[in-house]
Amino acid sequence: VHCEGFKTRVSATAYDAVYHGYLNGLDLTDEAEIEPIDGRDLYRMKREYQKSRTVNVFNTFSLGRVDEVELTRLLNAIELEVNIYPNFSHPESFRRISEAALNVGLCPTHDDYFLKYLESRFGIPYLFKNMPIGIQNTRDWFLEIAERFGKSADAERILQAEEKILQEALAPLRKKLQGK
Repeated sequence: VHCEGFKTRVSATAYDAVYHGYLNGLDLTDEAEIEPIDGRDLYRMKREYQKSRTVNVFNTFSLGRVDEVELTRLLNAIELEVNIYPNFSHPESFRRISEAALNVGLCPTHDDYFLKYLESRFGIPYLFKNMPIGIQNTRDWFLEIAERFGKSADAERILQAEEKILQEALAPLRKKLQGK
C-alpha cells in the first residue's frame, strides 16, 4: 500500500490509506452471501450462533501484542470469541471479518474509516469511545462491550476480582512511593 500519509503532519490519513488498501486488496466476502451445500439449516444456525458471540477488535499499533492478549483474555472470560485485526492477521482471516456481532476500535483516529465501512457493508455496529488504558478506561471499555452482549453482571464480577488482585499487587509499591 502506497502510504504517503505517514510523512505528513496528520498521520491519521495514513491509517485510512492502509485500511483502504485492505478493502481493495482482500476478499471481504460476507459468508452469508455463500449458500451452504443443500441449504442445511444446521450450518446456518451454528454460524449465526458463533457470530452472535464474536467481537472483532481493531488495533493498528495503538497498543502492543501483550495488551491484545490481555483484552482477549478478558473478553473470553465472558464467553466471547475475539478476532484481532489488522496487525499480524493472516490475509485469509479477513474473509471472516463479517462474522461478528460487534467491531471495536481501540483508537478512533485509526479505525473510524474501516469500521464505518464494515457497518455500511455488513451491518456490524461498532464502538470506539476510549482506549483501554488504565483501570477506569479498561473497566469502561470492558463493561460497554459486555452490555452489548447482555453480560454486564458477569463482567462486573470479573472486574471486581481482577481489580482486587491488582490492588494487592500495587500495595507494596504504593507504600514505597508514598509522599514522593
